[in-house]
Amino acid sequence: MIINVRGGSGAGKSTVIRAIMALYGNRVPFYVTGRKQPLWYDLGDNVSQVPLLRVLGHYEVECGGCDTISRNPTDDTETAMDFIHRLIRESHAQGIHVLYEGVILTTVNTHLLKMVEDGLPIHVVNLTTDLETCLMGISDRRLRKDKALGSTVAEVRATLGETTVDNNRSKLRSAFKTAHQLQVKGASVYNCDREQAVIKVKELLKL
Repeated sequence: MIINVRGGSGAGKSTVIRAIMALYGNRVPFYVTGRKQPLWYDLGDNVSQVPLLRVLGHYEVECGGCDTISRNPTDDTETAMDFIHRLIRESHAQGIHVLYEGVILTTVNTHLLKMVEDGLPIHVVNLTTDLETCLMGISDRRLRKDKALGSTVAEVRATLGETTVDNNRSKLRSAFKTAHQLQVKGASVYNCDREQAVIKVKELLKL
């Protein structure tokens, strides 16, 4: 199956993915020429009862996932979106479950809609994290990243600016709009908070 975790910046997508990855004892990073970080991780094995799972993008930094795939490292003529969704289709064809997320995907639904139309088993876990919590998450992340700020989360939050607020508000609306479109097309959609999202993914993967 193919599981897409959706939500705006700071909604907790990477947190959900990391929680699932932590359940697997075996994690094999996959590297390609032209890219320093893993392109994906393969979790599980053919021996244990744990299902094989491929997590796209890398999680060597706080914000991971498909946001870390900006291009095809071996073919500049292929767009990032085409490359990511080709990887998803190829992984599924190999009989491997796919789990992925990324803010860059919240506003792009063409590929995902096509996969639904083609009959692929798409499951969308849509995070219901509210805007204020997302913004606080962004602030907290910036504070941890740049210790030189020397500010509290609330103070950093105050410096985000209306552009960041408006952009994230737009991303949240887009995530829900896309989830609805996918559901109409036949995808399985689950609206969850972070904790419920982890439980739902575990349930789907039978972990």
